[in-house]
Amino acid sequence: GLSAAQVAQLDPASLGAWSSDQIRAVSPAAMAALDSADLLALAPAAGGLVAAQVRALAAEALRAAGTAFVAALGTGQVAALGTAQLEMFDAAQWQVLSPTQQRALTSGQVTALSSAALDSLTTAQFAGFSSVQVAALRPAQLQALDSDQLGAWGSGQVRAITPAGIGSLDAQDLLVMSAQLAALTTGQVRALATSAILDLGTSLVQALGTVQIGALTSGQLAALSDAQLEALAGEKLRALGGAQLASLATPRLNVLGTAQFAQLEAGQAAALTPQQVAALQTEDLAALSSAALRALSPAAIAALDAASLQSMLGQLSLLGTAQVRASETSDLLALGTAGLAQLGGSQVAALSSAQLGAMSLPQWQALDSAQLRALTSVQITALSTEVLAQLGPAQFAQ
Repeated sequence: GLSAAQVAQLDPASLGAWSSDQIRAVSPAAMAALDSADLLALAPAAGGLVAAQVRALAAEALRAAGTAFVAALGTGQVAALGTAQLEMFDAAQWQVLSPTQQRALTSGQVTALSSAALDSLTTAQFAGFSSVQVAALRPAQLQALDSDQLGAWGSGQVRAITPAGIGSLDAQDLLVMSAQLAALTTGQVRALATSAILDLGTSLVQALGTVQIGALTSGQLAALSDAQLEALAGEKLRALGGAQLASLATPRLNVLGTAQFAQLEAGQAAALTPQQVAALQTEDLAALSSAALRALSPAAIAALDAASLQSMLGQLSLLGTAQVRASETSDLLALGTAGLAQLGGSQVAALSSAQLGAMSLPQWQALDSAQLRALTSVQITALSTEVLAQLGPAQFAQ
């Protein structure tokens, strides 16, 4: 075959007359000797070049050959281009790449692209990125993209961004992709920077879906503003897991409004700590659904004071056996006759000897027949003579 020096001496017209087989026979070293005029002469057969020949082409000659030679490359040739060659492309050469050529860029090529190269791509070309190509972009590359480029991606492409890449984006970047944030994976959500989460404001709560809300870490929840917490409602509020709610400091939990507490499900209420429950506003406690109230742990019930129990008068009959027994005796008795009158038979049967023994005469006398019949033989046997003496003949007759 011809040497590199011999090939370099050929005029472009001679090169243009070669067949595809003759061109493929040229050594990589000889290909490296070709200038831009030679490349333009070879453009009609550029799709037949083998990878080694493509990699041997001088980067300067490629740039000088302009868009005509680049447009003539096949997918195999595009995938063979080296980093130095791609970096020599001017904006016009990048923009002449067809969708098929663009998708031929390998992960390694995409990862190596400079910010200037990425900036040369049009919005339409970004919209054509494959998920594999998106996943290959480094955080620094993502940070350099403009709003139009980021906004060109659909949900599948956004899901392909690495967690590290998502974590590098600021609030403005995420806002551009707000329509796709509901598609973020759990790993991506957990990688969101807390500063970006806070800066997004209530737009974040509106953009995230239930899966994404449920994936927020305790640190991210702690970073939410009062307005963001207040914006959680309906299925998005119910998407918070018990561990997430339990991780909220008491002042942050109290940001939730009465309407939000009314929406809590049993599993969420069960996860609330005694400290959190004890600090709840009385109106928030009163707003809990029957299922949520019954789900509160005995320790949480024990943490309630008389005022808190008083706010739940209409729901006392819903308390379970363990919850009743966990109530502080002094708090139960502070409810007075009206409070004890709210207890159902199962709650009366659950009262401990200490709780029964501390009841006042008016409270005993206020018990109705159903409540008295609910007393177990064990409870009656344990009553002191002082308590029995307080009961009148009418109550014994019941």
